Amino acid sequence: MKDLPQFKVYQPNSKEFHICLEAGSIYYCWWSYYPPSQDNRFARKVTRLRDISPKDIPRKQVYDQGTYTVNKGDNKGSAEKKLKNGIKNRSFSFILDGKKLKGRFIIKKTPGGTVIQKFKDKFVEEEDVFGGDLSRTISLMVPDYDPKKVKLNSTKEKKSSPRAEKVKLPEPEITIAEEEDITADKKIGKTSYHFTFYRSEDAPDLCLITNAKHEVLVLEQTRDTWKVLKAAGGVVLKKEKELIKHAAALQEQQ
Repeated sequence: MKDLPQFKVYQPNSKEFHICLEAGSIYYCWWSYYPPSQDNRFARKVTRLRDISPKDIPRKQVYDQGTYTVNKGDNKGSAEKKLKNGIKNRSFSFILDGKKLKGRFIIKKTPGGTVIQKFKDKFVEEEDVFGGDLSRTISLMVPDYDPKKVKLNSTKEKKSSPRAEKVKLPEPEITIAEEEDITADKKIGKTSYHFTFYRSEDAPDLCLITNAKHEVLVLEQTRDTWKVLKAAGGVVLKKEKELIKHAAALQEQQ
């Protein structure tokens, strides 16, 4: 078995998780209120800690552990070197191989701070949708939006689920083929997008659209129309009309 650097995620207390990546004789560490999520829709905010030695990591409080690489085929030396360079750039990804955490993750800077987030790969697991997770994620992507006024209405609810009222949207400019399934996931060209709705009684509804490139498009509903509230740039802006159309169709069928 190839010798690879280690990672550990442990709880120093009931309210914190520390994420530690080995490089040389030390571990680089970040702390968060929650462990990394295997659901690529959710981002966890993290804060860099001082480097520690392996002996300083408690054994009894380990949430998960295993090995990591930066690229497939790395050995221990090359993985650790790439990690150090990535930390200097303040945005880097790595592949975890643990019991709970598997696949590629990224630590990156966002408008709301530094976060750790799962890449969309074969190890992605859709987790139960908790309001707290969604509020934290949307606060990171839209820092000026009040998360206390936002509540989730999952796009995967059954069609028979009751709603207070159904909003009638105008006819869209772009048509969708009748045989196309209207789901929370849509592929345009070679890129797949995921749609998540946030409902509010006293503030505009939002639709958060993400893709595997970690680009984000946030739509806000004003009266009966959707408009772009915030975008991370990239290919999402080129597909703006099609994404707005699909968001409208998703809301219409609920």
